[in-house]
Amino acid sequence: MKKIAAITALTAFALTGCAEDAGQDGEQTTAAHSEEKTSQKAQAEQEAKQAKKDTVAWVKDVFSIRGDWGDTADAAPRFADYVTGARLESGKIYVTMQVNRESDDDVAMAEDANRLLKNSAKINFPANLSHVDWIIVEDGTGTVVSQESIDA
Repeated sequence: MKKIAAITALTAFALTGCAEDAGQDGEQTTAAHSEEKTSQKAQAEQEAKQAKKDTVAWVKDVFSIRGDWGDTADAAPRFADYVTGARLESGKIYVTMQVNRESDDDVAMAEDANRLLKNSAKINFPANLSHVDWIIVEDGTGTVVSQESIDA
């Protein structure tokens, strides 16, 4: 009778211990999966920040802008002084220029800037911007003045 009680107690202990271990393994797996998702999200955010920095650097390089916007090199295109910013948003590069969208000369200048960016993108585009498919030039109010598909 004592042997049966001892075997029953050992069996119960073994089953309870295994069940607790299985619960801990499940919790560890869930925690590891959660950490992996957090790590992937942080990496994606870092890559997005870098792509935004690379966008600004690339636009400045194409227009020969040194340092701040408006600080152009001697050989810069005539419209480079009118560029006031650039940003990456939803797979598109937006370039802001101080132009009057109702002036034919200013619209032509924005179109020239856009064509230069488009052609430069075909030959010298940062790898992490390969998903960009449009370049849009807008005025200071955010109104589109010119847009070009990189693939066209």
